[in-house]
Amino acid sequence: MDSNTQSLPSAHIYPVPSQVLKDHELFILKATMSISNNPELISGKLNEPPTKQLALPSFTIKERLSDNNDSYVSGKGDQNGETKIDKRGYLNGGRHYLFPTFTYPCAENRNSQNLYVLVKDLIKSLNLSADEQEFLAKYPDLYPISAKPDLTDFLVSQKLLTVDGLALRYITARSAFLVFGATILASGSRVIDDYWEQLSKEQGFVAQHRVYALSPKLLELIYSIDPKTRTAQETGSYEPSAAASERFALKQQPQFENPFSTITELPSADARSEFLTNIAHGEQTAIISGQTIHGAIELSTVYKIPKYHYKNSFAAAQQHDVLDAPIGTHTHPVESHNFGRGRKANYVPPEETDVLAQIPGWKFTQLPVTADNSLSTSFSAGGLPVYKKSILPERLKKLTPNQIKDLERSHDVVHLTTALGHVRKLRNTRWTKFWQYKAGAPVGLTEDQALYYKERYLQDVLNHVEVNIVPNEIKDVDEKRTVKRIPNPNFLGHSNISEFRPPFIDKP
Repeated sequence: MDSNTQSLPSAHIYPVPSQVLKDHELFILKATMSISNNPELISGKLNEPPTKQLALPSFTIKERLSDNNDSYVSGKGDQNGETKIDKRGYLNGGRHYLFPTFTYPCAENRNSQNLYVLVKDLIKSLNLSADEQEFLAKYPDLYPISAKPDLTDFLVSQKLLTVDGLALRYITARSAFLVFGATILASGSRVIDDYWEQLSKEQGFVAQHRVYALSPKLLELIYSIDPKTRTAQETGSYEPSAAASERFALKQQPQFENPFSTITELPSADARSEFLTNIAHGEQTAIISGQTIHGAIELSTVYKIPKYHYKNSFAAAQQHDVLDAPIGTHTHPVESHNFGRGRKANYVPPEETDVLAQIPGWKFTQLPVTADNSLSTSFSAGGLPVYKKSILPERLKKLTPNQIKDLERSHDVVHLTTALGHVRKLRNTRWTKFWQYKAGAPVGLTEDQALYYKERYLQDVLNHVEVNIVPNEIKDVDEKRTVKRIPNPNFLGHSNISEFRPPFIDKP
């Protein structure tokens, strides 16, 4: 073999080692068991991908390809993420992909040694059922390459494919890692094995968040180790009464709201004490926020008085003594005055073809109108009626400048009154939810759900068990800590008051 032949790069297949897959299953088993009683970290059903996923920015420049013509050029990156993978797609730090990869130097990729992965293998590693076309449309940062017959033959010869003649597409392994991070790595952890590490932290991810959708084999194994996990994944371990069970079977389990979108608790006692100390010494300090249900609005910035005139409309009308004359009968050259930035009253820009903009010296384009004369009277969000566009201009031309002043004030009152009504309604709703939260009831509980609340919800709260795995650095072991709830006398059905006498101690 001559020297030129020896220098040519060759193609290689990199299957996933069997031991890596075994360690990966053990890792999933241990990680899932440690968070099985934490719904936030579990994030959905175990046999499905976590509901909480990393929201990625669009980091590629679609108009440009890399030097090897096999991926889009990246316009953004993560400094910490670059330490986990090199430019060719090889992982650092002992990490492994969950799918087989290959290299295939050719003229199209300029004899590149980049790692590639078949799109079908990537979909399989993610436990998704989507076809390739749907998958690639969902992730536009991936640049698919169609496999040529010589590549297909090579993959079949290396037993990476079992059937020839398929229309295959592949992408660079690096671009797959940039998009999916820890999800496509064996024994991967959020943040630690994500490319976008800083973004993961900003979005509230921690290393304990679940990464993978569990296979039926692992799911049954977890259920056999801890049967409570199956209960937590379904509807709860408490069995209600027979009558209540029938009602629950006919009606879907209520979905309540997250309280933290409505209720913000007061700060700690230390923070309040520091605030009062600073105020006592006359020091400037930020105001401590409470539970934020105040319903206040900034009138001067949000609700402005509507203006149906230009800057000099009333001045021009007063100059020509037509304040009490209908604006449609003005024959004096009101148009000789500029209204606004050099605009004359009789000048209508080409873009303002609305008939409401063609009344010289005045502007009524803010009024809600409709071109459908068959509609019954309706009202806009601001409280004003929706006027019919065909008859409104003639009615407006009958108004005098003084009447237009009164009209502006009247419409301002309508806008403000409507807005205050919306604010009051919203505030009442939020206060109702606030006191539901303070009473220990789920936010959004309605009267027809009271039976569910008493029979099922409270029992689920009482039966809730938290299990945490805490590392003990002194003993060099992981300790399992279980926290159970014990109802106090305030818990419904556990009062310590009997008959009509208060529970006071008898006098000695």
